[in-house]
Amino acid sequence: MSNWQRWFAIPLSTRWAICVWIVLLLGVFGRVAVARPTAQSVVPVYLMAGERWWNGEPLYAPPPPGLDVYRNPPGFAAFFAPLSQLPPKPVAILWRLINIGLFALGLRRFLAAVNPVSLPPRAEAMVWIVAAFLVLPAFNNGQANLPLVAFALLGTAAAVRGHWWQASAWLMFATCMKVYPIALAGLLLLLAPRRLIGRLPLVLLVFLAAPFACQHPGYVLEQTFEFGHATDADERSDAPLERTLKGWTYPVRVWTGACVSEEAMHAAVLISGLALAGLVGFAARRNGISPPLFGLVLCLALLWMALFGPATEMNTYSILAPVGWLLVMPHPPRFGRLFAGIGLGLLVIAVLRGTIPNDPDYTLASVQPIGALLLLGAGVSAVLKTPHAVAAPTRGEYDTPTGSPRV
Repeated sequence: MSNWQRWFAIPLSTRWAICVWIVLLLGVFGRVAVARPTAQSVVPVYLMAGERWWNGEPLYAPPPPGLDVYRNPPGFAAFFAPLSQLPPKPVAILWRLINIGLFALGLRRFLAAVNPVSLPPRAEAMVWIVAAFLVLPAFNNGQANLPLVAFALLGTAAAVRGHWWQASAWLMFATCMKVYPIALAGLLLLLAPRRLIGRLPLVLLVFLAAPFACQHPGYVLEQTFEFGHATDADERSDAPLERTLKGWTYPVRVWTGACVSEEAMHAAVLISGLALAGLVGFAARRNGISPPLFGLVLCLALLWMALFGPATEMNTYSILAPVGWLLVMPHPPRFGRLFAGIGLGLLVIAVLRGTIPNDPDYTLASVQPIGALLLLGAGVSAVLKTPHAVAAPTRGEYDTPTGSPRV
């Protein structure tokens, strides 16, 4: 059989997904190869932090002209310290190559783990195509959101398979990059408390201690406190519209012209987080624990992080790249697929907003939180389905009558 015959033997939908991903990879790597290292990229910010870590300098001091401030924890700068000694362009390409490879691996493992029956080619291709569009902003500018969602996917897939140490490691990797992925770890803890209650804090302590082996302990401790101060000072709820938070408060501000108070934001974070935890706990007790429930927990956690996270920007919505699974999950609610489709469509439109001229009085940033809210509604309705509507698990770690992990 010739190569062309092999190609046309692949289902048409799969061929479309492959083509979309080839265009994505060639476009981004081609741009990075010919553009200036600072063009449409946050990698220079990470390299600046790595250089400062290497030299024992303050990580959160004002950046040089042309660079944004560094907002990640000190341990992330420690990772970039050796990379900062290399030429910036090869580092930019290598960083993106590692990140997109981890994301592809994570999405593949996630889809294989949470679907009791393998997805049809058309359904799987749809997830990959949606993911390609949504992951584009973070992949293009090299943001840490791409490895963050990759670690979330890998951690969830490992938990479904009962690989608890791996799951803990991936989840804590994500948490050490940006603190708020602890929300996903907390929700998964509700599904497997005996398996994760000891492993998660132990792995986190190891990761938090690792930077102290790479620099003077006093310096690391000082920068850790400075990270907390910098995070508190970076409160942007009342910043100019173009720099304000792009979570659930953004459309409220656009439509009413009023800023949501800091107290109201904190209350919304607390109430929504507790409600989400209660929903997951209720579903686990009522329906039993099954692979699709792990998939729903991942989607709900990512949506919560985008809507209620402490520093949501337009590029932050790249963490929703795997949420296209809500379109093809087993036995979706009657209107859940419709809400998910509309929500994902709004997110894709926002990614393609570059084709629309910028107008300070008209921004597509509002459609992202609206799309995420629709997707959140689709995910919540799926969790609230009747017990018999959830597909029965078939994999080894979940073959007990209730679907609970085997001891």
